[in-house]
Amino acid sequence: MFDVQPQSPVLQEIVESLRRRGRSLKYSGGLLRVERVIETSPEGDRERLEVLYRASRRPRAPMVRVHAWSDRWVWVDAREQGNEGWKWSCEAQGRFARQPVGKELVRALEGTIRIVGAAAEREANFRQIWLPLLAAGPRGLPE
Repeated sequence: MFDVQPQSPVLQEIVESLRRRGRSLKYSGGLLRVERVIETSPEGDRERLEVLYRASRRPRAPMVRVHAWSDRWVWVDAREQGNEGWKWSCEAQGRFARQPVGKELVRALEGTIRIVGAAAEREANFRQIWLPLLAAGPRGLPE
């Protein structure tokens, strides 16, 4: 399903979980794309996995993006484009705190895919899915 082969064990686990849930994700009605990215900086190279789900082929369809780094840092963003900017958007980030990372991250992605089409309490549901999974450091969970 995905021709992505990350070097990091954490990212390998995520890709494998996506493969296992591939049929379910395929039949959710949207398009799923997974890419491996290498970030180059003076401190060294870092591997990142980019997952993009778009609810349909139309350009303004709701989308969910998840970027995961090899150190378990995750950024997730869900939004829908309107005529004049974004109709709505939700975002969260932090270090993924649950094990197994792949299975839990894919479960959260599937939950997010289910809520992007429902207007009622979308932001509250998004926060309920992601905030328990992401640790922001010494301050606790992101707000």
